[in-house]
This record gives sequence, C-alpha cells and structure tokens, in this order.
Amino acid sequence: MVVVCVLVSANAKLPQFPIPFPFPLPFQLSPGIPRLPDVAKCWSSVMDIPGCIIEIYTSKLTGQFGHIGPSCCKAFLEAEANCLPKLPFNPLFPLKEQCSRIANTAPPTTK
Repeated sequence: MVVVCVLVSANAKLPQFPIPFPFPLPFQLSPGIPRLPDVAKCWSSVMDIPGCIIEIYTSKLTGQFGHIGPSCCKAFLEAEANCLPKLPFNPLFPLKEQCSRIANTAPPTTK
C-alpha cells in the first residue's frame, strides 16, 4: 500500500502533458505542404464551432461518422468545399456523405 501511495504521489508531481493525437487533425498538415496558411484559414469555420474538431477527429479515428452535430456538419461542408480541393487526397469522404445527409434533413436555422 505504501508503494502505491509513493508512486501516485511521485506521479502527481510530474508535469502533465496532453496526450498527442496519433496523426494530425484535419487542419494540421505536415510541414512542406504548399499553401498551409490558406488551408488553415479555410478550416477556421470548423475550428470556431465548440467541439467540432473533436467530433470530426473522433469520427475519423473510429470510422463512425454518424455523431456529428448539424452546426459542425454545416461548417465542415463549407470548409470542405474550400479546403479539401487544396489537399492531395480526401481522407474525410465518408464524413462529407454523412454531413450532406444531415444538411438535407436539418431544419433551417433562423437568425
């Protein structure tokens, strides 16, 4: 029991770093890809929706694209139209299909 307490105590004093994702998020491209500022700017609409990047990342990681909210899907579709043509491949094609379905069934938003 003492050993466990000592280990937990020592671990609590170590700096806590966020666990890095195993691969880049959609808006974090590898260095050397041309037009990186353009791509980051066009993904800004997705980054402005709270939790949207995590929803997209989780969907990409798990392969389950049905848990994206309507506002996140709308922002993704806007960004996809502007951003993904600039990328050498489209890793989020299933997400585009799912978000297109959500956009077609979602009630219009009023301002």
